[in-house]
Amino acid sequence: MLKYLANPLISIVTIVIILIVILSIFRAANLTMGFGMRAHLGNLRTSFMIEGFEDGAAPAFVMYYADWCGHCKRTKPFLEEALAEYKGKIQIVMIDAEDAKHAALVKQEGISGFPTIRYYKGGMPKVGKKAEYEEYDGDRSKAGFLQYLRSKE
Repeated sequence: MLKYLANPLISIVTIVIILIVILSIFRAANLTMGFGMRAHLGNLRTSFMIEGFEDGAAPAFVMYYADWCGHCKRTKPFLEEALAEYKGKIQIVMIDAEDAKHAALVKQEGISGFPTIRYYKGGMPKVGKKAEYEEYDGDRSKAGFLQYLRSKE
């Protein structure tokens, strides 16, 4: 066995296969337990999305949430489903309002209750420059979110 691992190509292929198996295990754990790599990547994705919107280019539908909030825990999966299905021009963003990196934006926007869901026609506000918004008070279901987003296109 060690004789085969001396070949660099076989060693690399073996390492890649091991990594694929390990990543598959984490993905399966994420789907059944609700934590793991996917949750972490979702936070990264949100961070990148926020950076992209700070220029205010595209309309944004934003949910400010807190992990401890029961209403947020019920609403977030429906918004994630809408995000997966919606293919329009409005960007959907979920911001963890308790994360220190979003503190300035959350304070500027006066977010105090959760979830707070807003539609920013002119795009996300820059820190230091408040943007006009419309408060979303519709149905907190996938169908409700999709209907609202399509009405704003």
